[in-house]
Amino acid sequence: DRRWFVLKADVLSWYHHQQDAESAGHQPSGTMNCTSSVLKRLDATQFMLVTQGRTLTMRADNRSQRAQWMCALEPIVAVFENRLGANVGSVQSMTG
Repeated sequence: DRRWFVLKADVLSWYHHQQDAESAGHQPSGTMNCTSSVLKRLDATQFMLVTQGRTLTMRADNRSQRAQWMCALEPIVAVFENRLGANVGSVQSMTG
């Protein structure tokens, strides 16, 4: 199913319809704090955001759109990935 995503600061929200995403009065269908996420490229149009409790696999309409999302998400996710790399014990206890 197609969803509409909005990234504000470090929170990714998604909606069932574009007009819901554009309207200030609608609550999102879900949210994810991207500061505790790992970002993975899957192919030319797909990427994945992974947290301890949720995995989102997303597909952009084209390479350019995926590149825009990656550029927006990479700086946010990099903070968490750098913390993980500095403390391997936390990675093992979190994923194991």
